[in-house]
Amino acid sequence: MAVMGIAQQIGFKNILVATDFSRISERALDYASSFARRYHSELNLAHVVDPTLYTPIPMDNGTAFPIEEAMKTLESRLHILAKGVGTDTAPYLLLQEDSIGKTIHKLATEKSIDLIVVGTHGRELLQRFMLGSKAEEIFREAPCPVLTVGPSVYRRPELEVQFKHILYATDLAPHSAEAAPLAVSLAEQYHASLTLMHVMPGDMVSQSEVEYHASHYRKELRKLVAEEAVHKCDLKIKVEQGAPASVITQYANECGVDLIVLGSKQGSFVQSRLASGTTYKVVCHADCPVLTIRAR
Repeated sequence: MAVMGIAQQIGFKNILVATDFSRISERALDYASSFARRYHSELNLAHVVDPTLYTPIPMDNGTAFPIEEAMKTLESRLHILAKGVGTDTAPYLLLQEDSIGKTIHKLATEKSIDLIVVGTHGRELLQRFMLGSKAEEIFREAPCPVLTVGPSVYRRPELEVQFKHILYATDLAPHSAEAAPLAVSLAEQYHASLTLMHVMPGDMVSQSEVEYHASHYRKELRKLVAEEAVHKCDLKIKVEQGAPASVITQYANECGVDLIVLGSKQGSFVQSRLASGTTYKVVCHADCPVLTIRAR
């Protein structure tokens, strides 16, 4: 990977939050609101009803609760949720009936969204909202970074979230390079320490082989940050060995990481479903949010 220049200052001006009104979605909204306050962003609060997943609610008289009535109830819930956001301007509310992945992508493009924030319940409730086939569409096709708040995230951000330790994990493939400048820029803006990590395969048994490759990867990781940027954040370089998701998650949880940054490749989840991929496993088990950036 080529040496990165000084990271450009980033700003999230248009944030889209997808909610299913669950506790974890409210935690995702906490993070989105915090970003909105810091960057004076326009906040868009969306709930998407996928007709293929909608189950009519039976009423006492034996008839089904129509989706039109359900939409009115959901609109009311959106308004109630928006009142507690606490941003400079009221959120723009979006209630749509369509495919979740398709709608989120369309809204992100039409409204020039530069950050999507979602919450996920994890493996046990794949079909309920995001992770699974619907989130797969978002991760693969999102035109902007996606911040995912997983089921293990217990820390609620303060009025303005403070990232003190950011972890950027990379396999050093070209698509991962897209995420490096954003990780560096966030570390600079939040005056956070930044850890660059690469996880080597666990099948290297010779100690000399391990040390040789580790030395090589440490040099490659160091190239990701220009000398000028090194002095603006406390830079650490970690080369580990094992299963990437387990190593990343264990380090993040044990070392108090506040944000994990990962790069993803468009279509990378087609051959391997998200539920069995590194990103999915990190999202499900990390106790901090995960920011993914798709390669263009």
